[in-house]
Amino acid sequence: SLLVGAGGGLVCMVTTRLLEHWHLDDVIGAIPTHACAGVWGTVALALLGNIETWGTGHDRLTQLGVQLTGSLSCFIWAFGLSFLVLRALHQWIPLRVSQDEELLGLNMTEHGESTALLDLLGEMEEHRAGGDFFQTVLVEPHTEVGQIATEYNRVLNRVNDEIQQREHAIQALQENRDEIRLIIEHALDGIIGINPEGIVTTWNPQAANIFGWPQERIIGQSLTHAIIPPQHRKAHAEGLKRFAATKQGTIVNQRLTLTALHHHGHEFPIELTIIPIFQG
Repeated sequence: SLLVGAGGGLVCMVTTRLLEHWHLDDVIGAIPTHACAGVWGTVALALLGNIETWGTGHDRLTQLGVQLTGSLSCFIWAFGLSFLVLRALHQWIPLRVSQDEELLGLNMTEHGESTALLDLLGEMEEHRAGGDFFQTVLVEPHTEVGQIATEYNRVLNRVNDEIQQREHAIQALQENRDEIRLIIEHALDGIIGINPEGIVTTWNPQAANIFGWPQERIIGQSLTHAIIPPQHRKAHAEGLKRFAATKQGTIVNQRLTLTALHHHGHEFPIELTIIPIFQG
């Protein structure tokens, strides 16, 4: 009896874990307690019972087959027949709700009775779907859900502050860029900007007049091959590499007189000042 009882408890516990793992709904534990533990008790009779008291004349192995046959017959009759009847009935009268309705709960889906938690989740879902984080959620006072809503509203307020600060920073940056662009476009001197690889990124109208290169054709091109005479290109390229590596140069922030190459192919003298601008 002790072994049968202990085995039944173990079978019940293992079956309960399996049902939870497989997400099978058995809220009252009928399958682990009655079905599986009952089968174990029936089989245990053949394994542990006294052969002399059976009165059947069977050995243990034969009696085990009898017990298993009986258990299987009961399973087919109780579960199989019930399943077929309920499955057929379900075609005309739905016996269970949908998965979404299960998640909401029958109080909500069948009776329209909401809860504070469902209301909060609904408002949070509206925030997620609509992207509007300026409207706070309703706080139910003196409840655990109300405490969650209060903290959620604090997070919303912090997010809104961050969004506004970012928008102000972006606006100020855009205004600053617009001012710089106007200064460059209307400057009386030619203004040229290049990246560390020597590719032209800025080319104002006055630079186009001086070197003969239209802005739409020079942007994205190598400055070395565009305006540097062939005999100076190697030194210019090495100087760019050295400055990119060390951020130092002997001709930075000085007014220099050099020879440049015009778009039409002739060389001419220019005065220039190289000013490094570091970003990031």
